[in-house]
Amino acid sequence: TMLRAGFGRPRSAPVPPSPAAPAQARRWRRRTKAAATRSARGAQEVASKVAAPPQSFDWERAWYPIAPLRNLDASAPSRWELLGKSLVVWQSAPDAKQPTEEEDNALGWRVADDACPHRSAPLSLGTRNAQDGKLVCRYHGWAFDGAGACASLPMGGPPAPCGLSSTLRPTTVAHGMLFAWGSAGKGASAEAAAAPPPGDAMPSWAAGAFENGVVTIAESPASWWAFVSNGLDPCHAEFLHEGIGKFSPERASPMTAYNLESMDAGGLRMRHDSYSVTRQPATGVRTFRAPCSVTTEYADADGKGTMKAHIFFVPASPRVTRVVGTFAFGDGKVVPSPPTSGPFAGLGHLVIALFHLQNFKLVTQDLLMMQAEDRAGGPKSVTRLPSVADSGVRALRRWLDKFGGGDVPFAPGASAEVHEVFDRWTSHTRMCASCQKTMRGALLIHRVLRVTAPLAALGAAVAQAKARPSLASVLFATAAIAWLLAGVAQRLATAFVRGPGADAAYDLALLW
Repeated sequence: TMLRAGFGRPRSAPVPPSPAAPAQARRWRRRTKAAATRSARGAQEVASKVAAPPQSFDWERAWYPIAPLRNLDASAPSRWELLGKSLVVWQSAPDAKQPTEEEDNALGWRVADDACPHRSAPLSLGTRNAQDGKLVCRYHGWAFDGAGACASLPMGGPPAPCGLSSTLRPTTVAHGMLFAWGSAGKGASAEAAAAPPPGDAMPSWAAGAFENGVVTIAESPASWWAFVSNGLDPCHAEFLHEGIGKFSPERASPMTAYNLESMDAGGLRMRHDSYSVTRQPATGVRTFRAPCSVTTEYADADGKGTMKAHIFFVPASPRVTRVVGTFAFGDGKVVPSPPTSGPFAGLGHLVIALFHLQNFKLVTQDLLMMQAEDRAGGPKSVTRLPSVADSGVRALRRWLDKFGGGDVPFAPGASAEVHEVFDRWTSHTRMCASCQKTMRGALLIHRVLRVTAPLAALGAAVAQAKARPSLASVLFATAAIAWLLAGVAQRLATAFVRGPGADAAYDLALLW
């Protein structure tokens, strides 16, 4: 009787009725059908959970900044790196007819693999035709238009069917910055068009700062992980940057709160209290937006903004990161960039260059520590994070494991070579017009003064011999001042090429 009632059997397997009970047979069929439906629905749910992986971030389907337009040379192609691939960037529009944003949201800028389809020569070493904007390979003169098509073969024959179209990446300009899509090929344009514009992820104050404010750019020899985790680790500043501004170990104050407010495939957001007695009471909000931006916003006890920074950490290669950043004060007051055209252009370039020189010291201190962590294994080496102040690094490691695949996926065969920490030319000066102009100006002044000093000394000797002591004194003073200023100009020019610790003439202790 108990078995006939279904006791002792699963609910999904009703007891078959006897053939002599039609009503019971109908009930049995209904129960069997319902059980089968429940079983199928449950199987589908389990299958969907097993088959669908957790939402993850796709590194190749995202916008990355190449550089501010002010750091790009429209007259010649240039080489940049992204995710371990070498890229060529050039202005494809003719000089006489630059497109408007409505005609081309990239304003004529194009990005493709830095390899000619003919013999793989680096196109970044080629030239750009000013009349039509075509990119010309320096090896055999093949020319490519803005669509990537091979437009001419100087040595004869019809244009080659193989062009750059398969490696041409979607590009766009937003707030004075050139952005490129993380991949090329079929479907890349549709994917980029469907993605949110890169400017949408910027705070409004940062958008204005990148357009009109002071912007820094460098390709620094440390990994993406090292830079982003450093950006989420504020309390190192009091110790590592001792002597810069008010940073000092004596002013350090233990953090009591560093809380994760949100985390998803798009990034994470954290809020912390003060870590310095000079900034109490104060709060900081740090937001990482995948793939490569960190926004920091400080506020006082009343909630009024005190300082803001927005920095892109672009993964160029496994051990090199392109850093593009800007900042503002108060609730978003941007420091305007000095004019670099007109009668006071030279002064504007000098002000920008001196600001960049000031920044070198702080960045070099960071790099010495970040390179050590890279050598130890990067994110895999970070296992001892016991304090509240480590919460930002812990959160980034968790985001990488949960959404980012454990680390940035670089192209197969990507170079892990790095330049020296103190090599300022490679890191910055080669891509900064202001620093280049200031360096060349300092070299010119140095050469002129090196000639002026001995000539003035010779004139002083002649004046002394002719019993004209007043003139001799003036000329001797002129020679001495010229010699001293020549040394200052030489040191200034050298500072844009190498920094303290670069050779035996410098003492590493100058960093602290």
